[in-house]
Amino acid sequence: MTARKPLVLVKGVPTQLPAGDTLDYTFPDTTQLLTAVNGEAFTLSAGFPVYMNTDSPSKFMVSKNNGTLPQARTVALVRADIPPSTLGDALIQGKHTLTTGQWDLITGGSGGLTPGVTYYLGTGAAGAYLTTVEPPPGSAYSTRVGEAVSTTTMLIGIEPPKEATSPTYYTATFATATDAGSPIYTSAPSTVSQARANAAGTVEVVGLSAAAVGSGATGPVKTNGVLTLTDAEWQARNEGGSSLVAGTVYYLSIATAGKITTTPPTGVGEYLVKIGTALSVTDFLIEVGPVILL
Repeated sequence: MTARKPLVLVKGVPTQLPAGDTLDYTFPDTTQLLTAVNGEAFTLSAGFPVYMNTDSPSKFMVSKNNGTLPQARTVALVRADIPPSTLGDALIQGKHTLTTGQWDLITGGSGGLTPGVTYYLGTGAAGAYLTTVEPPPGSAYSTRVGEAVSTTTMLIGIEPPKEATSPTYYTATFATATDAGSPIYTSAPSTVSQARANAAGTVEVVGLSAAAVGSGATGPVKTNGVLTLTDAEWQARNEGGSSLVAGTVYYLSIATAGKITTTPPTGVGEYLVKIGTALSVTDFLIEVGPVILL
């Protein structure tokens, strides 16, 4: 009786191994290419995320998360440098392998990709075409591009852009330039300003700025939950200039707009507003309390 060869799963399908069998199967290359003309006025470097220009569907354009849905619709990553007005290829799916230096040009990092980390479409600024940080709610769109399997190889898995929205965030226009972590209040319809505990008109805190936002620009406001910033960013928002202290309650500053303090106001006619509690030097639990007139 001839012994039957063992069954193995090949791509999920039970498969009989042939004579001289080996488990070292090589599967077909599933990489798919898209060919089009570079519609930009500059060279599209290898790894650039691109979308198809709706005005001229045969042209690649740089894809970016800048609040415009068409530009957030990433379709592929450039395979190799494509000069302006030149035909070239981009990868729709599969593995894309470049040098660490080429990936650094795309991500703004150093040493190539971070294995096991998911990459998202970035803002499109130099060195920020791809990012490991999923855009926070209220910051336009979130577009997953793929996952790094090594410092040089990305497994492309592009998903349709989705609006980055959440009940803990909303988008508003900032009346003045505002640093991340600043307590803010609504100063006009759809407009916010930095809060301060010295007047009735500036103490109704609605949340904290979730990012640094320029004067007149729109940006995300986080109303509750945990806001994570760098130690340096929190030091800049803390009236004492020191790091957050885990377990400590912070209040709205009476001395400086847009800052928090561990020292609650105590003077008659001043306003006491709890902002939240530090969980670590980088994490802050937003717990805006009622306004109390002392």
